[in-house]
Amino acid sequence: MVTSALNSAPAVETPFADALLRITGTGVGSLHALPVSQGHSIRHSSLRGKYERLFGPAYLASDASFSAPVLDSFFRPRTCLARAQQLAADAFGADRTFFITSGTTTANSVALAAMGLRGRRVLVDRTCHQSIHFSLDRIGADVTYAGYGPTTTTSGLAVSDVEELLRCFATAAREGAPYQAVVLSGSSYDGILLKLPELVAALFEHVDVLDVLVDEAWSALNNFHPALRAHTALEAARKMRPHNRMQLRMFVTHSAHKSMSALRQASYLHVIADEAAQYAVEDAIYSIHTTSPSLPILASLDLARAQGVAEGAALLESCIDSASQLRALVTDGAFPGLTAVPTCPPTRWALPDPTKVAVDFAGIGLSAHAVRTRLFHEYGLYVSRGSRSVLLFNFHIGAGADICDRLERALRDLCGKRSHGRRPAIDLCNSFVIPYPPGVPAAVPGELSVSDLAEQLLHYDESGIDVFSVPAQSPRN
Repeated sequence: MVTSALNSAPAVETPFADALLRITGTGVGSLHALPVSQGHSIRHSSLRGKYERLFGPAYLASDASFSAPVLDSFFRPRTCLARAQQLAADAFGADRTFFITSGTTTANSVALAAMGLRGRRVLVDRTCHQSIHFSLDRIGADVTYAGYGPTTTTSGLAVSDVEELLRCFATAAREGAPYQAVVLSGSSYDGILLKLPELVAALFEHVDVLDVLVDEAWSALNNFHPALRAHTALEAARKMRPHNRMQLRMFVTHSAHKSMSALRQASYLHVIADEAAQYAVEDAIYSIHTTSPSLPILASLDLARAQGVAEGAALLESCIDSASQLRALVTDGAFPGLTAVPTCPPTRWALPDPTKVAVDFAGIGLSAHAVRTRLFHEYGLYVSRGSRSVLLFNFHIGAGADICDRLERALRDLCGKRSHGRRPAIDLCNSFVIPYPPGVPAAVPGELSVSDLAEQLLHYDESGIDVFSVPAQSPRN
């Protein structure tokens, strides 16, 4: 049923991708800057074969440096890029959508700069990506981190402390010093989705005016699935619109490449706000974004949106089915000794991401690091996220039936094999202490002593994850 639905999907307009295809097909010669001169710079190179095997002639041709009036201006789009971004805004349900080619780290920095947060009170979800913590530090915002630190499930995966965030927000409003902005991690690396319409509504029980930035890095495609769309940030903004007295400015970032068919570093920045906020985003993009945007990445954002509209629901449903099948196999004992563990308990504010499955290998005496290493070297399977004895399997739209079958065979083979972890050593001062991946701080400046962090860092260390310590730039109270 999924296959037939995909095959019958109607063609969807892709204005920027089509314009780039037309130009690169003309064989035009450029006396401007071209990364590899559409392949001409390597025509007689001894390295040509490696270039072509890695990138292919089509990518080399499209990685050009055309702008207006030949193609369109990135910073002031008026033709094909403007149309592509408007189609994306319509598809996602935003007032404006901007294409970013240097990752959601840049998209988050742009959004925070546009929000004008210097000296303003900002309440931040502790599980947000490092780009948000660093940007707020540079801006000089008056930051409060909700909760003592990210709580964890028995799996060692991070969970947002939403109850603490709401208590902190309500207390500030009651004391006459409300937060002007809130930053949330709407969909986490660790497989947790916030129920954002309910959460945003709860915030507006205490204020009438609020700026909200939601980083939904892992769930852009959810906006095209009828059930999962109900939990998204853009759905929360749509539901707030009829309440005229409520003044919500919503900024949403999507790492498109994590869940959609877009090139790496492709990101959407959606805005639901007045024209002043939209112009502020334009200015922030001009001041922060690279002046050499990748044309292939821009085209991939155009194509990814089109695929999301035409095929997204069916593709995502297939991912959910694959995850459900693995979860059922583990639960039913198909892999003796393995246990499926929840990424988070379903609550009023959060639910487990149905496309992700956390599996605990403790019952067969294997660490996550050992399993991950074996999966890669022996079975050609790459898994990134783990903690101590738990691995998180992410069933995205590129993980087809062949990969799922290979994973099942690997899990059967792995039962009974063993490995051992190692102990961490780290110093903590006035710094952000960040395990990467996922890039979510384990501690922010002045928050914890190293002894308090030992158990949590052990989870990361035994998973083979590096831990970084980055000094803060702004003084802390």
